[in-house]
Amino acid sequence: MSGKPLNLALKEGSLTSMEQPFGDEHYVLHRANPAFDFFWHTCLSITAMSMAISSLHGVPVNPGDYINLSCVGFDYTIRLPSHSSVDDVLHGNRIAGFVFTLHWGRDLNAQANWPSELRRWLEMTLWPGFVHLYEMHYSAILKKGGEAGELARLLRDAYAHGGKVANGRSKLEASWEGVTIRKADDGEDISKFVGGADLALLALKLASVI
Repeated sequence: MSGKPLNLALKEGSLTSMEQPFGDEHYVLHRANPAFDFFWHTCLSITAMSMAISSLHGVPVNPGDYINLSCVGFDYTIRLPSHSSVDDVLHGNRIAGFVFTLHWGRDLNAQANWPSELRRWLEMTLWPGFVHLYEMHYSAILKKGGEAGELARLLRDAYAHGGKVANGRSKLEASWEGVTIRKADDGEDISKFVGGADLALLALKLASVI
């Protein structure tokens, strides 16, 4: 899938695209998009941690800096702004939307070099936001989400069971694009199948059917 655009479903006032240099896709996620809160609070959390780490190392976080979230199932990397979100909140700015970048190709080193407790922190940041999105709109997701909706249901159950695939009783299987979870994967760590960026892309897909 490397080198191919994802072609996210665009909608004026919800998710719009910007001029794209080769190899990247730039989007504006607007507040009206159902996935906005998930992305925005992920940005806030990641930015706060980034600033804390940078401060300890005496390295400034500057406007335009970003943090990579890598996919496991897809062949993409999402680049989220690592400065503006906290700055906007501190100044009382209620933004209408923010820009994120979809880079073609995984960056498996994006979180691989993080200490294990920071990787766990990232999971604990992403999981509640995704479950919140699912629970707020589960009826529409199950009715209209198709394969993405089935995967979302399986992930929701996994996150409710400590991050382990929990399809033993239901025998659920799910496959959406580059992510496949089978019955035989019961009890496996969900991070083997889904990375932070996979989860973000799934949230955008679900938002398009809500």
